Amino acid sequence: MGSEDMRQDHREVRDIFDWLESRGVKQVLSLSVEDRLYCPHTDEDIVACVNTFGVKILKWKKLDMYLKGLDANIIEELHLYSSGNRSVRDQWLSQLPRFQRLKKLNVYLVEDVIRPRLINQIFKELKSDIENLYDGYDCSSTSDDEDTSGNLSGSPERGPKIKVSQIFWTKKSETMAIIDQNLDNRTSGILSPYLESFIQRFCGYYREHSKAKRTKVALIDSGVVVVRGRHGENLNDDVYSTLEHRIKGGISLVSKDDEEYTWWNATEPHGTQMAALICTLNPFCDLYVVKVAESNGSGITGYNVAKGIEWAHSQGVDVISLSLVAFSDPNKKMFEAIKAAREDDIVITCSTADEGNVSARSVGENNENVLSIAACDRWGNLLPQCRRTGFDYQFLGNNVYVGQVPYLRSHEVIEGSSVSTAIAAGMASLILACARISSPHLNQDIHGGDSRPQSWRCNTVKERFDSMSEGKWVILDNLCGQGELRKYYDFERLVRDSF
Repeated sequence: MGSEDMRQDHREVRDIFDWLESRGVKQVLSLSVEDRLYCPHTDEDIVACVNTFGVKILKWKKLDMYLKGLDANIIEELHLYSSGNRSVRDQWLSQLPRFQRLKKLNVYLVEDVIRPRLINQIFKELKSDIENLYDGYDCSSTSDDEDTSGNLSGSPERGPKIKVSQIFWTKKSETMAIIDQNLDNRTSGILSPYLESFIQRFCGYYREHSKAKRTKVALIDSGVVVVRGRHGENLNDDVYSTLEHRIKGGISLVSKDDEEYTWWNATEPHGTQMAALICTLNPFCDLYVVKVAESNGSGITGYNVAKGIEWAHSQGVDVISLSLVAFSDPNKKMFEAIKAAREDDIVITCSTADEGNVSARSVGENNENVLSIAACDRWGNLLPQCRRTGFDYQFLGNNVYVGQVPYLRSHEVIEGSSVSTAIAAGMASLILACARISSPHLNQDIHGGDSRPQSWRCNTVKERFDSMSEGKWVILDNLCGQGELRKYYDFERLVRDSF
């Protein structure tokens, strides 16, 4: 974790509660939050959420939570996580007697942050202190899965039901899964040091040239998780380190019982992961999100994809990323939408068949309107689940690290042609941005009798992919020519000479 990560201010739950309050919600009976071990929400934010909404069951996984500000007349169940810090323990022992309505108390000693030789000693002291505080009350063990909907075992008269136990912040099974992956095949970041340095200079150019035209990318997928900034504060370019501020618009084509499922509140991580990959390669792209399904594998129809493509087309996007599978297109609506977008010189990347009925193939074999992408490992070998033919290019799509998606159960390491497709879309976006830097006349609007060559976007991307490739394997470091990023260079001169 870098120094910038250590200074991050996270308050997503507070923002959600502010939104609930604006919608007239008065009470939240039970609150469970899986917070971060580092840079968690502040104690002030926790107090505001709990006290304002009268939370009775508080399961906020925050290390060494401060209790003094919490309304002791509300909370009936409390879960505390200890680092073993003695001063925090003393604070808890002084504050817990205020909670006269408490029926259940769970205290966890987090082993991840304690020296192994001290764990047993600290646990005995913590357990003894808590049990002495509630001397005479029932301190027998209880299950974490015990029903808390109203039967909290203890009572204010008899004292709370108490459990003191040792846990790992990260579950052992999750840790072992990551270890197994690393032993089998070490995870890959998509940026080499050379490409990362180039993209940093690319970002520097956009910071210096704030009026420079940005590439517009549409992501047609399962929606994204958006975490809003703090109360509409003025934001500078540095906020492009967060996904939310790259998104310029979105639409949801998913509804149930006449209620629309919002594009910015995804229930599965796939779309958010694809958006992160695109923005890793072009941190200054403008992202447009289209939600066509609640999950990436849940029977996406060609009709919904067609509507998504039409909306993206209307937004004037440069690139459309289809990291999904479409199971039907009986009326050729998707085919027609893709064809119309391609005729307007929009680059379309599309995943191949390793994840179901392939969307590219569902609009016809060898469809020249899309760039069909297959997944390979970091040495250019196709993944075992990929088809051996029927694709245009292969991009890295094996053991790619994307990190955790907030609030959703997700894998930090992912693979497949959908991953490769998002990387291809991000690279296409970066290529078009560099072409615009090199040739300012390409920045003119689409409708205006401009002097741009017909199909400049699609031709530019295909020609660049071809020049970067060994066979069909596109090597990202060859963006400006083989070996050029390894040399000393002036960014603007390299871009002008290469594009």
